[in-house]
Amino acid sequence: MTSTGMAKPSGSGATHASQSPGTVIGEDVEVLSVSLHNGRQGLIATCQRAGRRHELALLDITIQADPTTSRLLAAYRRWVGDQG
Repeated sequence: MTSTGMAKPSGSGATHASQSPGTVIGEDVEVLSVSLHNGRQGLIATCQRAGRRHELALLDITIQADPTTSRLLAAYRRWVGDQG
């Protein structure tokens, strides 16, 4: 874990963030981790809602994160050309 609360990348190429609250289409979720999955474009977030886990595109989630993570998410959105 780094001083910003972000975990260091693991050997599998996955990057895990500390848990953060977020919303997807108006529903509250807990973002558990973010990773790059083979065969899928973009970063994928593993989220939990009502005890069930779901994998979603990171860009489809509004995350209430610390300033450092928010800055990284904004940079990722700019990099992929997302205006949301």
